[in-house]
Amino acid sequence: MTVKDTAQTGGTGARQAQEKVVMDFSGFGTDVEVAAPPAADTVDMTDKVSGRSGTSSQTN
Repeated sequence: MTVKDTAQTGGTGARQAQEKVVMDFSGFGTDVEVAAPPAADTVDMTDKVSGRSGTSSQTN
């Protein structure tokens, strides 16, 4: 992902950053009630992540 580094560039530049997401799953088989969030609370990132090239994914 590219983020604006306003603290070091005065708001004029961007640089690459890496992010690692760790998720722990538990409670399989437990009944739950869920509802989709309102559209105003969501963002479609499909184009952002599917257009990545030259990157690798790591699975632990």
